[in-house]
Amino acid sequence: MSDEIPRSASRARRMSDAASHTVAGVSRGYWADVLLRLGRDRTAWLAAVAITSYVAAALAAPHLAPYSPLKTSLLERLRPPSAAHWFGQDEVGRDILSRVIYGGRISLAIGLFSVALGMGAGGLLGMAAGFYPRLDSPIMRVMDIMMAFPFILRAIAVVAILGPGFANLFIAIGFGQIPTFARLVRSLVLTLKGETFVEAARALGSTDARVLTRHILPQMVAPITTYSTLEMGAAILGAATLDFLGLGVNPPTPEWGAIASAGREYLRTAPHVVIFPSLAIFLAVWSFNVLGDVLRDAMDPR
Repeated sequence: MSDEIPRSASRARRMSDAASHTVAGVSRGYWADVLLRLGRDRTAWLAAVAITSYVAAALAAPHLAPYSPLKTSLLERLRPPSAAHWFGQDEVGRDILSRVIYGGRISLAIGLFSVALGMGAGGLLGMAAGFYPRLDSPIMRVMDIMMAFPFILRAIAVVAILGPGFANLFIAIGFGQIPTFARLVRSLVLTLKGETFVEAARALGSTDARVLTRHILPQMVAPITTYSTLEMGAAILGAATLDFLGLGVNPPTPEWGAIASAGREYLRTAPHVVIFPSLAIFLAVWSFNVLGDVLRDAMDPR
């Protein structure tokens, strides 16, 4: 009997160590599997290369752009693509390639900041609504009222109140994304707060803030990351739409939507003024949407 007790204790320790190694293996295996799935998808590689190229071009714009994006030459207005100007020149003779490269800075920055704003504000509201039942109804009724209006109308309303400009533009786009992030986070919190590990944390005396930040929030990283990637494309397209309508950045600041908007009067005589910035918008939105779809599939444990 005395020999069985040490053997039982030793066996228990080995089982505990094996369990801990298994948990760690599952954690490492999950992310390794995510990377493996992403690596096997050629479309994901293409989208990732496109996004990386956009970011690199935006960061290196002063060194990469062949001309100043603001330099005009009325004698060379509406010139078609050539060896000197690969994308041609616009209505006042500015190099379109340089303006598209610099415009990527504005468009990507607006997409990043607006998604961060929508995710931050909407995430906090969604967590409060999902975790505290007494706050659920008032918060979500406000979100329902906001979602009764299309996204672009919500953004136009904010720009109409605040006025055009870079800062107001990303505030308008981010404000329009708050309801969707709030509904997503609320549904995730409602699902997770009934799980066993949350109940165990509460039984051990964890505060609400600790339960939310240490136990629930880490479980929402994958779906929120996936949705944020999809919303980046929507934010870039929304910013381009507002710029096309004349409600975005102030001219002559280069931005893809503003460049396309300025050239729409010359669509028949000089279509290149509209085509190249529109292609930049299309490729950026497509890349973020494809990457978001692939991330959603790769991060799904099923």
